[in-house]
Amino acid sequence: MPANPYRQLSPLARALELVGDRWTLLIIAELLVAPKRYTDLANSLSGIPTNLLRDRVRRLEDDQLLTRFEAPPPIATSLYELTARGRELESTILALLEWGGPLLADDSRSDEPMFLDSLVLPLRARLRGTEIAERMVVAFSIGDAAPTIIEIVGDKVIPVTTRVEVDTEVTATSASALARVLAGIDCLDEAESAGTITLSGDRSALLELL
Repeated sequence: MPANPYRQLSPLARALELVGDRWTLLIIAELLVAPKRYTDLANSLSGIPTNLLRDRVRRLEDDQLLTRFEAPPPIATSLYELTARGRELESTILALLEWGGPLLADDSRSDEPMFLDSLVLPLRARLRGTEIAERMVVAFSIGDAAPTIIEIVGDKVIPVTTRVEVDTEVTATSASALARVLAGIDCLDEAESAGTITLSGDRSALLELL
């Protein structure tokens, strides 16, 4: 039994007992993108205390929502990945991303960081229900930061870790400008006209999507 059960005969209460704690869904969201090292999680979730991250990961492992495995060379380290049961939470997390999108209109918090390696899920949420006939490879960057490469094909949005030819480059002047476009608050062409987003390469397909 969880440490603090709600003591309700309710599927929602039972689910929240497993994933309702602070940081838990954010850990799951990180692992929905790709398996990661413990240090990758710590770097992406920069506000979480080390002892709390360790506790959340241990509990998710105990509840069989994630598992740890030894990656072969050249990685040769322990990686965490979601189990099939853990991956079932993707639709819930995408729904929360869509629901939370309008909250990014609050400019008083626009200086908060955005981690580019977490672009995948906002794009999946934005494109949910849409299928892309032609494969697109898009490079996203903020200012002079190294770009994050995303492949979009069919209904899949996948991070690219190998060298690949990019179709479109999206450069934002700030994390807030890019986050607002991904959340649907600003249209991509409007952001381009305002000078907060710069596009180069094949622009037409991306403009239709965002």
